[in-house]
Amino acid sequence: MSVAPAGFSAGVAVAPLLAPPLTAASTSSLPIRPSGPLPWTPAQLHFFDQHHPNPDFHTIGMLFEPKDGDLRFHLFAKAMEHVMRHHDNLRVRTAGEGKAMHLVTDPPGASVNMLRVDLSAVADDRKIKVMSAAVRELVTSCRMAAGNLVRTALFDYEPGQVRFLHIAAQYMAADINSWPMMLEDLDAAYRQLEAGEEITVPRKTTSARQWAERLAERAKPGGMPQQELDYWLAQAPLDPPRFPIDHDHGPNDWIAARYEPAELDLEETRILLQQVPRFLGVQIDAVLVTAVLSAFESWIGSRSLPVYLLGHGREALYDDMDLTRTVGWFNTIYPVLLDMGPDPEFLASARELNRQLRRVPHGGTGFGILRYLSSDPDVVAHMSQALEPQVFFNYLGPDNAKELGRLKKIQLFGGYHQDRQARRLCPITIGVYIIEDKMVIKWEHNRNLHEIETIEPLAQRTREVLRWFVDDYRTRGAGAAS
Repeated sequence: MSVAPAGFSAGVAVAPLLAPPLTAASTSSLPIRPSGPLPWTPAQLHFFDQHHPNPDFHTIGMLFEPKDGDLRFHLFAKAMEHVMRHHDNLRVRTAGEGKAMHLVTDPPGASVNMLRVDLSAVADDRKIKVMSAAVRELVTSCRMAAGNLVRTALFDYEPGQVRFLHIAAQYMAADINSWPMMLEDLDAAYRQLEAGEEITVPRKTTSARQWAERLAERAKPGGMPQQELDYWLAQAPLDPPRFPIDHDHGPNDWIAARYEPAELDLEETRILLQQVPRFLGVQIDAVLVTAVLSAFESWIGSRSLPVYLLGHGREALYDDMDLTRTVGWFNTIYPVLLDMGPDPEFLASARELNRQLRRVPHGGTGFGILRYLSSDPDVVAHMSQALEPQVFFNYLGPDNAKELGRLKKIQLFGGYHQDRQARRLCPITIGVYIIEDKMVIKWEHNRNLHEIETIEPLAQRTREVLRWFVDDYRTRGAGAAS
């Protein structure tokens, strides 16, 4: 029976669907995994440390359309249930409250959570709006304590024919780096079922449980190499550079968040990503950070600045552990004091910053381990006060995920979802994206703290410096490369 959740208008049929259980034949190759309590990862504890008003709503979502027409629902549901069974961490939920809250993995076998929305009677100019409302319904109905944290909405433009589908996963279940293997397995399972074949997907690697347990061991006295420990203890200068706030008109929440974009064209992006790093002998993040720090230098007059960076957290810390096909929440946010050095030339700055970025041990994983897992109160106190950056920088890079056989990812309203009253990590966030093969640098700020007139020149300065690197390659490097 179809139901219409709050916010849906008449004429929109919305049916919550539970996938049929897998048959014995389709599950015979999947041994039962251990279930029960498991340790937190630093990423999960960092999330709770932000005290979000509605942490349940924090999800990653992606929008797809079926290739070659319709999607057969009963096969898609079986494929999704196989993925949920195969990857233990997709079945996590929280238990308990307050300091007693912990994470558990439910045993396999529960029905997957799907919502099917019939838009065949909805006017074409309203379909996107109704789809957006359904996605909000999908996200805001998520509850970490209830589990079932992977949810799908299927949208029929014609009766019984799937035109779009939106998949959302709460952060507790999967970070952004978990999605490629999750989607590859879902796509492969569906195609195999469609062909009448038994489902066979690549074996998963080290479990999230095993990884979290090993990180907890690394947090104990003597568990982390001394050189790595010393690096993080040194990340706390007495008076790090700061930038001013224009005014204090309210909280640093997402309601008042705005962004100022700066964009490169196709050829500029190609040269910057493919040619400039090779020509200078640096990685692309060093070039991008040079442009960002140059913008701040034009504002506050300092060539150094504390910055939060994001790492994928899947570092090769141990020879006997492999996270290449593990679903979980492992990424790490860590502070580092970046300094362009005394030489005012951009080339020298990029090389100096490249050296500093490469010196960060194990992609920053040690910071989260010490900050959130250490039993030493002095270490925890030191890490909680380290640098306290006002800036978060993240380079997402091109989408190099394997092309799927039956699903096509599209750009409409996929992405991140959270309660708009949630507190932002920093006053300023710089995100670098590759959208339709063009680089877009988004300077995200909060109008309660900064005027657009303050942020706009910083975004434009970033683009100017990146174009300088492109022009330098055209002048000095293109001839040498040819």
